[in-house]
Amino acid sequence: MENSDFEPFKGHSDNIIALVFSPNGTFFATGSRDHTIRIWDAATGRQRGDVLRGHTGWISGLAYSPDGNQLVSCSSDKSLRVWDANTHHLITDTLEGETGGGGFLCVDYSPDDGLVASGDTNGLLKLWDVREGTCTATIQHPHRINSVAFSPDGESVATACHDRIVRIYAVDDRALVYHLVGHRASVRRVLYSPDGSLLASASHDHTVHLWDSQKGELRRILCGHRHCVIGVSFSDTGERLVSSSSDESVRVWDVASGECLMGPLYGHRGPVAAIASWFSDSRHFASAGNDCIIRIWDERAGLELHIPLVCHSSEVNCLDLSKDERLLASAGGDAIICLWDVQLKVLSLPPLTGHSGPVLAVRFTPDGLRLASGGHDKTVRIWDVQSGALLRVLQGHNDCVRALSVSADGARLTSGSGDGILNIWDLKSYTILVDSLNHGRGVTSVCFAPDGSKVLSGSSDNTVRVWNIPCGTLAFVFQHGGDVNCVQFSAEGHKFLSASGDRRVCVWDTATGALLQSLRHTDTVLVAAFSPNGKKNRQWM
Repeated sequence: MENSDFEPFKGHSDNIIALVFSPNGTFFATGSRDHTIRIWDAATGRQRGDVLRGHTGWISGLAYSPDGNQLVSCSSDKSLRVWDANTHHLITDTLEGETGGGGFLCVDYSPDDGLVASGDTNGLLKLWDVREGTCTATIQHPHRINSVAFSPDGESVATACHDRIVRIYAVDDRALVYHLVGHRASVRRVLYSPDGSLLASASHDHTVHLWDSQKGELRRILCGHRHCVIGVSFSDTGERLVSSSSDESVRVWDVASGECLMGPLYGHRGPVAAIASWFSDSRHFASAGNDCIIRIWDERAGLELHIPLVCHSSEVNCLDLSKDERLLASAGGDAIICLWDVQLKVLSLPPLTGHSGPVLAVRFTPDGLRLASGGHDKTVRIWDVQSGALLRVLQGHNDCVRALSVSADGARLTSGSGDGILNIWDLKSYTILVDSLNHGRGVTSVCFAPDGSKVLSGSSDNTVRVWNIPCGTLAFVFQHGGDVNCVQFSAEGHKFLSASGDRRVCVWDTATGALLQSLRHTDTVLVAAFSPNGKKNRQWM
């Protein structure tokens, strides 16, 4: 009699980490954080046979032998186990990995059943003779190995490494055949097409790369996912590729054209803490935040324009767009500054390094030749945009530099700091022009008026202040009910906005100080910006 309480595929007591189908598709095996492996009937959802027990850590990888009679498992307990898929008994003694590190991450069977490849947290690719139960080769990588895959003919084995590189080795002599460079973040998965002509690699840079496995050349990049791509699978014919991502989407691709045949779009995950940088058409703008990603949007369509820009390994704190809109600068908690070619969607230079802590502000000069950056290390740094060379380090603050603004003529730079001070710098002599302006508490945002006659400052003391330049006198003080996170003049300078922790964006008249608008959010407003024509503003919480 059928059990009315039966729940298909129910059994594990913790998260399932690994899943693999048997070659004929009749069964599949699952490995879990509960340290067990279960084999299931794919049609009925019922568990087949006993639970496979023996590992003392979570199951990180599984692979069937080509004939489906054996199953190899790897675990965080630093061991490999080879099971009889029918009796669920161990076939060989436990294969032990290195004593250090956190154990194995991935495993694959060779097409002839003779070898198993494994990758671990120590960056070791190991080849094992399953029949003898011995390790026949060990190849060191510079970082952990996230995935291994044998070619269909068994002559090559590919690795996906955390150092962003895909490597192909010859199985017979263990020689490095190809060193495939192209991903901008850790490579999570590698897989050969059924005929072995292509190698797919999935990465934390949100893309899938398709490589010619015979020539070691990049065929195409599949772009569309909005977060780490963690899985790929070819159709039996090799004409389609399915990819899965941390953006909670699955996409189906045409391998020949690279076209995405199926798949939804997603935006930022986590706070958008930094950005609202508008393009001159008043339609497109860039945003970034805690998900480490820069995105460019079409305001009218409400859609992302193209693939996200990915390089940062920590939250992105700030963005700025060059006046000619050719370059976009980004910087964040990873202490690097990235200069992006907006048209090509790639880095124009290697990341700029020099700050000793998070970078909190970046600003281009109007001619686009220099970039100013301010950071947690209390310094302002001036960079040559074409060469990436560091031109000058400006020291004049006693706390982190949180905000920067360059005057419209490119002659002056104002910096605001957690020490409550605004400094006005001459960008020719790199000296302080005006006696330091004291806001009282930490300065969070600064902005020059278009004509250079005034400077705005916002602060954690809940106020916006308007300063006359060059005399340095205080013109107005405006009160918010929370920290002022952002201030900005409109393009013509007749009004300015302030965004605050009191959940409001206020628009003020520059000449009279009158409040023109008060726009209320449901939470803290971190960033706001006027469009170039001053008719719209964009706010982020």
